[in-house]
Amino acid sequence: MLSIYESESFQHDYRNYKNKIENITDEKMKNQLLNFLNKLVAHVKAFDKEHSEMIYSKSIRLGNDHKDGIAEVRKVIERKLRDWDQIQKS
Repeated sequence: MLSIYESESFQHDYRNYKNKIENITDEKMKNQLLNFLNKLVAHVKAFDKEHSEMIYSKSIRLGNDHKDGIAEVRKVIERKLRDWDQIQKS
């Protein structure tokens, strides 16, 4: 079955985020980003579970908070990493 969490693309992005976060020297920023990364994984797994349930129950649910959550958390992580890179360059 299709799974975002197990996809090569998501695992690549996850490893990339994780590596960048591990290189951050500011512990407060690092912990904050690790929390966002954990939220991202939780949203992805919840989305996968919901998708799996839809397949087995053959029903379609309207609205998708997990999809929006995934996009929002990714944006936050990417913005904070970009900001950190800018701070390091100046």
